[in-house]
Amino acid sequence: MNGPTSLSRDELLELLSQRDAELQSQRERLRNQDIDLQTRQLEIEKLKQENQEWELAYNKLLQQAFGRRSERYIDDPNQLRIDFGDTDAAADAAAGLADAVEDQEQVIAEHKRRRPRRRRDESLPKHLPRYEVIVDINGEQKICLLHGERTLLPESMWDVTETLEFERPKLRVRVTKYLKYACVGAPECGIASAERPTGLVEGNKYDSSIAAEIITGKYSYHMPLYRMQDYFAGSGWIPSRSTQCNILAQSYFVVAPLLDYFKVQVQGDLAVGTDETRVTLLLPKEIPKLDLGDPKERRIDEVYRAAIEQGKPSINARMWAYRGVTVKLNVFDFTVSRHRDGPELFFADYSGTLLGDCWSGFDTIVVASNGSMIRAACNAHARRKINESKAYPSKRRHWMRWYKLLYDIEDRGKSMSLEARLELRQTEAKPIFTAMGAWLAEASERTSKVILPKSDFGKALQYIRNHFEPL
Repeated sequence: MNGPTSLSRDELLELLSQRDAELQSQRERLRNQDIDLQTRQLEIEKLKQENQEWELAYNKLLQQAFGRRSERYIDDPNQLRIDFGDTDAAADAAAGLADAVEDQEQVIAEHKRRRPRRRRDESLPKHLPRYEVIVDINGEQKICLLHGERTLLPESMWDVTETLEFERPKLRVRVTKYLKYACVGAPECGIASAERPTGLVEGNKYDSSIAAEIITGKYSYHMPLYRMQDYFAGSGWIPSRSTQCNILAQSYFVVAPLLDYFKVQVQGDLAVGTDETRVTLLLPKEIPKLDLGDPKERRIDEVYRAAIEQGKPSINARMWAYRGVTVKLNVFDFTVSRHRDGPELFFADYSGTLLGDCWSGFDTIVVASNGSMIRAACNAHARRKINESKAYPSKRRHWMRWYKLLYDIEDRGKSMSLEARLELRQTEAKPIFTAMGAWLAEASERTSKVILPKSDFGKALQYIRNHFEPL
C-alpha cells in the first residue's frame, strides 16, 4: 500500500489558491442568482400592483358608465366589490370601510340632532295681490223666526279663506294706426306722420314682451324652442322655431347694456370663480364678416378658417361662466376654443382673487397682472381625484378624512360673515392644509418606491403637490 502523496509548500499554496478562486466564483454566481431572483420578485410585485391598478381602472369605468355618480366620500361597501384575497391590503381596506360606515352613522345622528324638523308653512305668499269677495246669505236667512231681523257681526268675526288662482298668459294684438297729414292741393309738401319706433324685427311685428317671454323660457326655465311653441299655443299662437330664433338674435342689442352692467358688477368683486364646459359648434357654410381688429373676433376667424380647411363640420367651443363671491350674478361668455382670449379679456383690468381649476392659462393671466391678482385653485377637483383613486386604501382614507374636515368647516362657515368665515378658516382649516403640505414634503422622496407614480392615487398626489399653494 502506497502512502500519501507528499506536496511541496508551493504546490499546496497553489492548490489552496485554486480552491479559493473556485469558492469565490461560486459565491459570485450565487450572489448574481440572488440578485436576479430579487429583481424578478420585484418585477412580479410591480406587475401584480399594475394588474391591480388595471382592475381598479376597469371598475372605475363601470362605475362611471352604470353606477350612480356622487361626490360623497362614503360609498356602498358592496358596490363593485373586488376580491383581493386574504392580504394585508384587503384587511386594511375592510377596516377602512368599517370606520367609514361608523363615521357616516355618527354624522347622520349628529345631523338629526342639530336640525329639528320645521313645521311647513302652508300659508299663501304675502306678496301676491289679493282681491275680496263678499259672500252674503239670502234674505230668508237674515230673518229669525223667533227674534226677527238678524244683526251683522263685526268683520273681525267673519270666516276668511284664501284661494290661489292662476290666469293663463294672455296674448293680444296691438293695432297701431299712424295718422297722416298733408297740405291739400300741395303734394310737394309731402305727408307728415309720427316717427315709427325701433322694433326687434322689421315692421315691429313682435313686441319686446314676446322677446322677454322667449328669453325667460329658454334661459331661465330651460325650455327648448319646440316646447315654447306648445307654451304659446296654449294661448292661441304657434310661432315657428326659426321665428323664435330670429327674435332671440334681434334682442341682443336691447339686452347688451344690461349684460355689460352684470359684467362690471362681477368684475368689481373681491373674488371671482370661473369654469368652462364644452359646446359643439356647427360651422357655418360661410365665414361671417368679423372685425379682425377685435382680438376675440380675430380668434373666431382663425379657428373657423382652420376648421374649414381641415373639412371639419364642427368644432369644440367653450362656454365660460363667471360668478362673484358677494355679487350673486352669473355671467356667461362663449368662445370658439379653450384659448385664454375669453378669460384674458374678462380679467384684463381685474384686481382680486381668480378661483378656477388648475388650467395653465389661469396662471399665465395671474402672472401678467403684475401682482394685482391672486391665484386660487378648486379643492373640489383635487378631492375628486383622491376619491376616484381606489388603490392604497389606508393613505386614500387619510386624505379623504382631511377633506371631510375641510368640508365640515365650510358647511359651518356658510352662514357666517366674510370676516367670521376667514377667522374660522385661519383657526381650523389652515392647520389641516399645513398637515397636508408636511405629508407631501415627507412623502416626496419615498412616493415613487411606495406608490406607483402612474397610478390614480399617485397622479392625484402629484396634482395636489403641483398646485398646493393655489389650493
